[in-house]
Amino acid sequence: METNIWAIISSIATALGFIIISITAVVALFQFIEMNKTRTLEAFFRALDELSTPDSSEARRYVYNHELPAPDQIIPGTDIYTTLYKVYLPFDKVGLMLHQKLISEKFVMEMYGESIIIIWKKLKPHILAERRRTQRERYQMYFEELYQRSVKYLEKYYPQQTALLLKAYPDSDEKTTSNPQVVGK
Repeated sequence: METNIWAIISSIATALGFIIISITAVVALFQFIEMNKTRTLEAFFRALDELSTPDSSEARRYVYNHELPAPDQIIPGTDIYTTLYKVYLPFDKVGLMLHQKLISEKFVMEMYGESIIIIWKKLKPHILAERRRTQRERYQMYFEELYQRSVKYLEKYYPQQTALLLKAYPDSDEKTTSNPQVVGK
């Protein structure tokens, strides 16, 4: 009889231990989920900081509002070279963060999708020239990937507006007879 009591006590202790471990595991899971959300939010704010610095914003406005010189006329170390660099470097960093799944594609595309397309279209010849000049095939590859993702995302959710945007900003090798109006953020 005494053995039965110890067996019952042992079973109850095992069940209580299992319940405590299960509750601890559930709490740990929720902590992990919250920690992941916090990390994602921090990475997103870092991306916003990259795109929102005064230098980056001013340089972006310059690219939006000006006809850029031909790539062969832009010499490293000049003001225009530095301005273009200030525009495309943050987009490359954000593209890398998206590529590594550190930030939400939806947030970036909703906030900057049109800007990404416009800036890439205007800077593409310069970036490709810089790739050739530096012999770095991967130069600004995350910005290029970001552009492709932007087009895909915006065509899916905003097909009419995206078609107009792509028409207003054709690739540099496409001929256009109209002067595109400034569109973007």
